[in-house]
Amino acid sequence: MNICLLFLWHLAICLRAAFADDNRSAAPSAPPEYDEAIDNGTYDYYPTRAYATVGGLTSPRTNYLQWDARCDDGLFNFVTPRGWSLPEPGPMILDNKGDLIWSQHFEGKSSGQAYDFRVQEYRGQDYLTFWLGDDRVRGHGSGFYYMSRRSHIWDCLFQEVDVATGELVFEWRASEHVPINETYHIIGPGGTKDDPFDWFHINSIQKDDLGNYLISARYTHSITYIDGQTGDIIWTLGGHRNDFMDMSNGFAINFAWQHDARLHPIDMFPNLFWPPSEKPGYQTQLLTMFDNANEDQHYDYGMTYSRGLLLALTYPTTPDSHSSKHQPETHLEQSGDIYTEAENNFNKLFEINGTNPDYSVRLLQSYVNPHLIHSSSQGSLQVLPQPGGDPKILVGYGLNAAWTEFDADGTVLCDVHFGAETSFERGDVQSYRAYKFAWTGTPETAPALEISDDDVEVYVSWNGATDVVDWVLQCSETVTEDDEAWADVAQVEKDGFETVIPLPEDAASQSRYLRVIALTTAGRRLDYGISRTIDREEDDDSYFSITASGLKAQVASLSPTKVFIIVASITGGVFLLYEGYRRYLSWKTGRPGGGPLMRWRPGGAYKLLAGSPA
Repeated sequence: MNICLLFLWHLAICLRAAFADDNRSAAPSAPPEYDEAIDNGTYDYYPTRAYATVGGLTSPRTNYLQWDARCDDGLFNFVTPRGWSLPEPGPMILDNKGDLIWSQHFEGKSSGQAYDFRVQEYRGQDYLTFWLGDDRVRGHGSGFYYMSRRSHIWDCLFQEVDVATGELVFEWRASEHVPINETYHIIGPGGTKDDPFDWFHINSIQKDDLGNYLISARYTHSITYIDGQTGDIIWTLGGHRNDFMDMSNGFAINFAWQHDARLHPIDMFPNLFWPPSEKPGYQTQLLTMFDNANEDQHYDYGMTYSRGLLLALTYPTTPDSHSSKHQPETHLEQSGDIYTEAENNFNKLFEINGTNPDYSVRLLQSYVNPHLIHSSSQGSLQVLPQPGGDPKILVGYGLNAAWTEFDADGTVLCDVHFGAETSFERGDVQSYRAYKFAWTGTPETAPALEISDDDVEVYVSWNGATDVVDWVLQCSETVTEDDEAWADVAQVEKDGFETVIPLPEDAASQSRYLRVIALTTAGRRLDYGISRTIDREEDDDSYFSITASGLKAQVASLSPTKVFIIVASITGGVFLLYEGYRRYLSWKTGRPGGGPLMRWRPGGAYKLLAGSPA
């Protein structure tokens, strides 16, 4: 009978695989409902999930304030959680329900904070890339530049390096092209060798198809377009050097302390933006950025909240008609409470707005979190192309543990927190940027498998694997690599990072050895997808471990410090019992104890301890 049942089980699995049409991927399931306790700090600033299969590994308990099925687009979320509340930061991949796909903390010489985790292509191959290092100098490299006034500054430069040869292709240094008095950053007590003045602060670089470079400088409130041959500045958007006339009543140039500026083709948003007719000698491009609108609680410029921006720029392709900006006349009109510090900010816009109509900028769309998050550092905006229509927009909030996914028209699709809202603006949980990418993870290590202490379920996970659809639990009475000796006893759908598989009662009572197999679509076994084998009579994590060999292994695993503490605790406990009983006997007989260790002598009162006849 058992043989027949086993045959039918195998047959059922085969039929299921043969007729599978992968409908599960066609109907995405929603993430867990919003949990207010996660946001209000009940579980600390960084609520996490722990896993039985991978000791020490944690992931954030993501909290979806809003969810739309269009966010489940087959891409993964790339973040770099770090901050005061994270003892082991590192790059992390999450799926569209916020479940962990892969995470890694780096130790030793490679330790540090991770930034800008993304997928990039090199020579036709996709690679995971990120920056890792010491960010205690507030997000930029260590170094200084000597000025003639003998003050010290953090200079900013970028380099393009040929990855294949290591040769320097291009280098540009801010202090050679931009006057330091164009900064909006307050020098304060800085300017010394130990505390250089950070005046420019590059935070994004992009090389376009023309070979030119676009950079964002946080402390000059400026986006600068640089000639890739000469290093000369072609134009500047925003800040004291702004070349552009704002055609949106100030909303296109009133960004401040911004991050992540990127140029895009004019046909990127076919429904949202109709480009002007081509005009010889002029160029129109789209530009996106994350507008922080404040810096370390400085709210003197910009909006009352952070936002993503989509702008349209038009400018001449030759520099001869460069704008004569900063003239008193302006078309800006002050209305209502548009700006945070209305007078201060309006004065800035009045001073910097361009007057040459050959250089024009227009706000096409703002992307604003429904809870008006204000991020005083970091942040990102990613354009996610969609077939046959306008792209989606993903905004990451940097210092604050959140990302929001939008339709092109600004409609919020998904709003996600991966840390408590009470941690916002504190630096306890942060990610420099947030991205979504397609990625296929194929680990060359085996899945991790553990068994519960009560021996009724197993836990399986595979850090980094993206193609697992099902897990198959197998049992055997021998340890062997021969598949014929293993019987399938359960098949379950992968559920989050760590899947729980209940042990069938018959398998729980009869089978000594267990393992799990990872399957992908249509039941195909994945390479390296066989877990370790659990011996239920010896595995330390089940109740079968209470054996002589199990106890020996547990003792052998103790560190010398733990052994000393255990021995000292036992010795101290015995002494306290002895001293307590000695004092009790002394009190009962009405005689002094006779010293700290007691002078033992025969007698009725000491019969039990001394062993002498009364």
